Amino acid sequence: MKKIRIHIADDKYTAYVTILSDPEHFPTTGEILTRLKNAGVVFGVDEKLVAEMAQKKRSVTMQAVARGRHPRGRLHWKVDVSTTRKPYITSKNRADFKNLSQNNYIEKDQLVAVVFPADSVQPGKKVTGENVEPAGIYNNIPDSADFYLDQDGKSLRAARSGYLFRSIDRVQISEVYHIKGDVGYGTGNIKVNGPVVIDGDVRSGFRVESDSTIIVNGSVDAANIYSSHGDIIIRDGILGQGRAKVLCGGALSCGFAQDAHLAARQDIILENYAINCVATAGGFVRVNATEGVIRGGTITAEKGIFTANAGNERGVSTDLIIRHYSENNGSSRLWKLSKTRTETVKRISLLEKRKLFLDVLKEKKGSLSEERKAELENIKEEMHILVEKRKELDQEEIELQQSVVKEHVSKEVRISGTLYRNVHIDIGGRHYTSMADLQGVRIFRVKDEILIESLRETHRDYNIFIPDKTSER
Repeated sequence: MKKIRIHIADDKYTAYVTILSDPEHFPTTGEILTRLKNAGVVFGVDEKLVAEMAQKKRSVTMQAVARGRHPRGRLHWKVDVSTTRKPYITSKNRADFKNLSQNNYIEKDQLVAVVFPADSVQPGKKVTGENVEPAGIYNNIPDSADFYLDQDGKSLRAARSGYLFRSIDRVQISEVYHIKGDVGYGTGNIKVNGPVVIDGDVRSGFRVESDSTIIVNGSVDAANIYSSHGDIIIRDGILGQGRAKVLCGGALSCGFAQDAHLAARQDIILENYAINCVATAGGFVRVNATEGVIRGGTITAEKGIFTANAGNERGVSTDLIIRHYSENNGSSRLWKLSKTRTETVKRISLLEKRKLFLDVLKEKKGSLSEERKAELENIKEEMHILVEKRKELDQEEIELQQSVVKEHVSKEVRISGTLYRNVHIDIGGRHYTSMADLQGVRIFRVKDEILIESLRETHRDYNIFIPDKTSER
């Protein structure tokens, strides 16, 4: 069994061969060359490499076997800023087309090109045999504020730092890494510092990483998108196939999300729906559409969850959770205050025991040594300070308890349309599961209770700090 596949790069300057075969039936050199010719590869074929492949009789994947010749004009671009993407060669001597060598970030004043005489012009040729005449930037020094010609008249240097982008008739430096198409085998994985704009889609199996904002004007398949400090904006949506991961240090906004893992330090905003997603937001999770829906999966937010519909008519299990992640929120501060108060009370108790011991000793002996008199005075002084501190902590605890309850009340799950059955809601560790369909409700927590309120009713002011005197009689 043998199978030969030929792949010609989009720019037609490289041709690759994939051969899946057992050694007994591995194709000969002539068969491979014939297959290349039939596929239109007629120039730049490395016949020596093809012969070695046929001799080794080992299956290969996307092995470059033919390379064209780029045209040469007046400008000769230095290799260290070339925008030609080359595959990473693994330890097994295979080309990894997801991790392409991209070394096109340049610093200000860096040498980017040297100028050759006009008679050095040389046409290029693609692997398909097409001739390519030098044109545009290859023949002309760019008339751009991004570059300047050195005093020697032969060196072209960068006028500012950024990414070097080059096409047939234009060259420029940009602070934004702009991909005019899809992220896939043509680009490889993207890992840069600074904003990223992708005009197309991010294909399955690829990754985009940045420390700044990432904008995808298409969709995201089963890919990974990561921004450590910026926002992520996906114009269409995410079809994650259970393998997509989108993580950002800012806010995440997209048209829809399905079968994906999402996380944002700030809000997650979806225009239409979230289906079978695991999403975590440090702010709100909002589905903006009037008919938008959260269905299946687990949605977790710190400040609130807002959607038109949750679940579906079939009662698919859906989890909506509001947690308190911030170290500065009331619950966290209340826990720390309670810990401090407990430690203070323990210290007072120890001092009282020691003071009682010294008082009994003084009563029995009639007097204390100078050392123990000093200790007794220090104990009295420290106890006075700690008692005052405990009073302050008690008052602060009351105020914080009120603040925490207000936080719970303000952090809500709001369903403007239908809350279907079998939707599980968890607010700060307190649970509620819808047993029947409800229309237009908000779910929130007061103390240890989960309350449900109709959005059609006037909101009530819950003052739970006024004690019920009748219950004390």
